[in-house]
Amino acid sequence: MERNKVSQNHINIGIEALLEQIEDAVNELNEEGAKAFQQGDYNRARGFLRDAERVSDFRSKVKGLQKEWSDLFYRPRNLPAAAEKEPPNLTQHFRGLRTPEETFRRPLLESLQELGGFATLARLLETTGLKVKNTLNDYDRQPLPSSPAAPRWHNTVRWCLYTLSGEELARNDSSRGVWEILEKGRLALKNPLTSSPGGKEKLQTGNSIPPIPDLEEKEKTVKRFA
Repeated sequence: MERNKVSQNHINIGIEALLEQIEDAVNELNEEGAKAFQQGDYNRARGFLRDAERVSDFRSKVKGLQKEWSDLFYRPRNLPAAAEKEPPNLTQHFRGLRTPEETFRRPLLESLQELGGFATLARLLETTGLKVKNTLNDYDRQPLPSSPAAPRWHNTVRWCLYTLSGEELARNDSSRGVWEILEKGRLALKNPLTSSPGGKEKLQTGNSIPPIPDLEEKEKTVKRFA
């Protein structure tokens, strides 16, 4: 098979942009669910959260397709960091190109291990941010529409943690408010290819949709009514 690296990358760019759009939709559903809870409309809040779960499941399918596409050419996912490398048609239609989720996999696992095996999300963002600061682009640093106080890369980290949880590399201990590295995650750090997923995402019961930053505590409360 003749490999056209440009075409491969362009399709991957499109998938990455689609993933971001889906994640924005989940954020909006979470936000609407939190608002409904604040208003005492628990049935409506449950509806928004169910919709968020369904959209999140759809995102997992898209992630699986992204990996299948990558595996077709036996190469890791690698999106161009500079805007001038983007194809013109994509530049016109997509708002920007974030640093892909896979870039954060190893830094997150390393941060968890360095912090004693577990850490709060805030501590993880701080430590991981130092590791990837030279990798982030201007688009990553732009504020999220749903939470202007947080940069976009914070949202990418949340989704990366969600993926790591589905692959049993880390878990969210919500009772303690921390993320914890699992034995499989420690073993993965010994593999230099940890930046790429080992398989399709497996969503398990108990994995929570990454909440938008400003409403994180409210989201936990809403989910108790679901």
